[in-house]
Amino acid sequence: DLTAAVNTVGESSLRSLILGDGNNTNSYVTGISGLSAHKQLEELDIRGYQAMTSLDISSLTKLNSFKAINSGLTSFAPAKGLRIYSGSDVSLPSTLQSIDIDSMAISGASAFNYTPNSNLRYVSMRNIERMWPSN
Repeated sequence: DLTAAVNTVGESSLRSLILGDGNNTNSYVTGISGLSAHKQLEELDIRGYQAMTSLDISSLTKLNSFKAINSGLTSFAPAKGLRIYSGSDVSLPSTLQSIDIDSMAISGASAFNYTPNSNLRYVSMRNIERMWPSN
């Protein structure tokens, strides 16, 4: 439970939460509670967390790196208006059954990786904007 990791006025300075490493798997952890209390979170890595089928990231408006390859996630619904900046990485698992993206902006050479699969049943992508670096 990450709720306890906030200061006395209910704010969190947590910017990065790295649980996965891309090499190992975890089939025991099924979720992360209290994640919504960490509004400043920019990086989240749950690679290899195969028992984690759902994760609410809809309140994480600063998130620009989300690594979930080889996790068990079945849906991806980031915060509305999310901005993915140059050099960041969004890597989604092949277990996804639904993708719901609203008002996402992608900048420069950011990586957005997802390999479609036969599990995917629902896709909604609205107002996707490609931001180019200004000169």
